[in-house]
Parts: sequence; C-alpha cells; structure tokens
Amino acid sequence: MQTKHWIVAVLLLCLAGLVYGGNMKALELHVGTLNPKGTPSGMLLGGSYGINVDEAVDVSLGVFYFWKSYSETSNVNTGTTEGNIVVTEKVQTINYKTSLLPVSANVTIHFPVAQKVNIYGGAGISYQFLWNKEENLVANVESSRFFKGFGWVGRAGVEYLLGSRSSFIVEAYYNGCKVKGNKSEEAGLPTWDEVNVTGLALRGGVRLLIF
Repeated sequence: MQTKHWIVAVLLLCLAGLVYGGNMKALELHVGTLNPKGTPSGMLLGGSYGINVDEAVDVSLGVFYFWKSYSETSNVNTGTTEGNIVVTEKVQTINYKTSLLPVSANVTIHFPVAQKVNIYGGAGISYQFLWNKEENLVANVESSRFFKGFGWVGRAGVEYLLGSRSSFIVEAYYNGCKVKGNKSEEAGLPTWDEVNVTGLALRGGVRLLIF
C-alpha cells in the first residue's frame, strides 16, 4: 500500500475512535504564530479533539488555520528633503494573501513533574492545504493558486493544571511539509510548483477534559 493510503487509513481510524470511543474526551484550543520557510510568518488559530487512552496518553484529530497578508512596494522618489527630513516616496504594487490549513492525526504523551505541572510531547501525520491570492495593482489582475500535500507535526510543551478537568498549555509546535500545485508536463517530464511550509510555531491555549 502506498504511503498516502496508510496516512488516509490512520486518519479514518482516529476519526472512528473519536466518534465511538467511550473514553473521556480532550478538547484543546490554541492561538500563536508560525514561521514557515516559504512564506512570511503569521498568526494561527487551531484546536484538537480526541480521547484519553489512559491518564498519560491521548489520540486526537487536530486542525489549525494560518494566515498572512502582505504587500510588495517599490521606491518612486528617494532622497527628497522636506523640513530637514529625508522623505522616500513609495508605491504599493502587489498584495498577497496566504492561508494554510493542516489537518492531522496525533498522539500525545503527558508526564507529571509537579503537583500542578505536566510536560508533554507528541507527533502526528497531516494533510495540508495552502491558498495564495495575488493582486497585481499595476496590471489590475488577480490570480489564485492552490497547493496540497502530506506532512508531519511535532509538539512539546508545559501544562499547568487549573482545575480537575482544565489546564493552561504553552508549547513549541513543528510543522513539516512541502505542498505542491500546478502539476503538468514539460518535454515529457513531470513538473510542479512547491511551497515549503515547514516551520516552528509558538502557541498557547487551554485543554479541557469532557465526559
């Protein structure tokens, strides 16, 4: 079986376990920043929902949404002195909007280190979607591109227990993936565009246990 078939099978098994599992459920909500290699850094919002296998291990399905808007500018007039200050006139030429949506199946292990403090680590496999919209203000043209691909995720953090079923978490989150798009053939050879969205995120949030 090809690798992508194994990944899809694992995602489906995790989903089935969440729907039919009788264990206590764990809900996490996060906010933070991600710094991918192929795009400027931006904000992310996300969460996960899973089941506790026991007091130390949980499995979950997770998703987060990353977005970034930015522009290209160029100098029109440099070095104009006005009132003892040097003024540079700039013009905005291109606007970009980038969105990334990874969906992952995860396993997390928790280790108690103090009465109200746990540390944890985990990893998972993911399928990721990237949308990029470009608006050329000079040519008055808009275009959109779509990318997708398999990847993996890793996380490590600290959990502070607020109550019997709630906690505050702070973590480092690693997203490893290269998404592909615009596949074609040139001179009989496969070609495609690729964006490296591998990067480190820092995020915080809450974890809730639900019966």
